[in-house]
Amino acid sequence: MAEQIWLFGDSFVEKWQDPEVNGKPAWPIMLEKKFNVSNFGKSGSGPDFQLDVLYKEIEKHKHNIEDLKNINLIFFISHNSRIDFSFLASEHHQVYAAKLIDGYKQTWKDETPEVQKIMRKYSKHYEFLNNFYRYYYFHQNYEIDFWKRVSLLKDITQLFKKVMVVPIFDDIQEHRLYSMVKNPKNFCIAEGSIGINLHSPNFSDPNHLSEENHYELYALIKRWLKTGKTINLQLLTKYT
Repeated sequence: MAEQIWLFGDSFVEKWQDPEVNGKPAWPIMLEKKFNVSNFGKSGSGPDFQLDVLYKEIEKHKHNIEDLKNINLIFFISHNSRIDFSFLASEHHQVYAAKLIDGYKQTWKDETPEVQKIMRKYSKHYEFLNNFYRYYYFHQNYEIDFWKRVSLLKDITQLFKKVMVVPIFDDIQEHRLYSMVKNPKNFCIAEGSIGINLHSPNFSDPNHLSEENHYELYALIKRWLKTGKTINLQLLTKYT
């Protein structure tokens, strides 16, 4: 019987339907062809939204909780600044909230007309967002918030066969407490981070990864499924 996998994350995970990238090699599709995959990734979404989706999926199994022991959970943690504010019309818009504050507003002209329209829609919340990020988020809570999410995933590891956390924008080894924390044997955190420079100059690459990185990431995940050994994201090819 094929291994069962739950995938959570943002555009680095989502199964793309865009005709521009459809049909190109993509690691989530490669996994689907060999394993029993449920993909919950949503482009633009943040970690709290994805955790909420995960909890709801777990709740669906509360009367047959042992079924989760057959599932390998892979959770790509997106950027902390992607917060599921109540005024956002879509989970895909979480990526734009932090871009409304000082330091980003001058870059609006570099966005597509569609994105500019979305950001203008939320500009009425500018004062709130600017204060939130300046006095709370960027003040001192960034690393703590990241660890909170990792800790939540550790807590539910006992429910699953294995759990792997894949940092997208944060190399967790650089965080203050990393070397002091012992992980459960069926829980691991990928080494390094995905980053934003793993795609080739062709920006129509699915999931922001070049073709060779799709194959490499697929091979690393397949090895983790077989051995439980954490994956090293530093093996992926970087582009300038």
